[in-house]
Amino acid sequence: VSSLGTATILGGGLSPQFDEDGYVNGVNFDPSGLGVGGFGMAFDLGAEYTISEGTPVDGLRFSVSVTDLGFISYGKKKSRVLSADGTVRYTGIDGIGGDGNLDDQINELTDELLGLASFSEQPVSKGQGGHLAATLYAGVDYSFLEDKMNVGLLYSARFGRFRTENELTLAWNYAPVRSFDIALSYSLLKTHSTFGWLITFVPTKGVGLFVGSDFTPLNYTAFNLDGFKLPVPAREVILDAHFGLTISLGGSNRRY
Repeated sequence: VSSLGTATILGGGLSPQFDEDGYVNGVNFDPSGLGVGGFGMAFDLGAEYTISEGTPVDGLRFSVSVTDLGFISYGKKKSRVLSADGTVRYTGIDGIGGDGNLDDQINELTDELLGLASFSEQPVSKGQGGHLAATLYAGVDYSFLEDKMNVGLLYSARFGRFRTENELTLAWNYAPVRSFDIALSYSLLKTHSTFGWLITFVPTKGVGLFVGSDFTPLNYTAFNLDGFKLPVPAREVILDAHFGLTISLGGSNRRY
């Protein structure tokens, strides 16, 4: 069994602690290390085209954009590099049923396996950095009923270091009056799908609110809690919700 792994601590503020053998056994917060740890730069690019009036699909809009096109770099003094590299060769356990100490052999094997994940610090010869994970967006949407209703389709691709995550989202928005919106969305990801929703109320003056979720599982099961059946997501471990308040100081707030 072999292991090969690396970990980096960038930017300062965190400092690894080591045992007597030089392996990491914890992380400390070091306020003295806070500060400007590096620099970076990124660009967002986009384009939009709307079909002109007088056509059968008047108002059909196409858009494409790329975000986070750039890099980030950390100085040598603000970079810590850790690595784990080891090999364990298992040839069996001797003396089973005899006079051999079985517990000692098992404990030794366990320690060797745990040692495969033991990180030690490596010398840093230069600053650390790399490209950011850029994201591509391509969408189309269409408004009708005097712009009170809108439907759209959005494709996104996030280009990670080891893989690309693709997502396709269908969205529907309805604003019957100028101060109230409701939106629904359904997204298809590589391994699962998700349902989203948003309700917004923003008056011309006063306090407004919004509540919604961009990850609402569609399958639930009952969790028995002291005789009360509580619905919990089935086959999913993520459920989020968003809530907020706004203060309007005046204005027309016109939509149409």
